[in-house]
Amino acid sequence: MARDRFNSDDYTGPLKRLLLAVLILCLVGLFLFWRIDSPRVERFRAQVIDKDRNPKWSPPSSEAVTTADVEAYFAPADPDLSFD
Repeated sequence: MARDRFNSDDYTGPLKRLLLAVLILCLVGLFLFWRIDSPRVERFRAQVIDKDRNPKWSPPSSEAVTTADVEAYFAPADPDLSFD
C-alpha cells in the first residue's frame, strides 16, 4: 500500500532532529561569539539573571589590574611550544 503524503507522522521525526541541530548550532555559535571571559557574559548575567543591571567585574576596575595579572594572561600555555 502507498504511503499517505500528508501523514504528519512521517515528517515530525526528521523535522524535530533538524530543529534540534539548528538550535545546537546556534548555541555553539553564541558560545564562540561571546567567549566565556567576555564582558558581555557579565552584563548578560547582571541584566537577565540578577535583574539588577549592576555587573560585578573581577577585578572591580582597570586600576586594580597588576602587571603580574597581565603577564599571567599573556603567558604561553606551553613553554615548549614554538613557531620557529
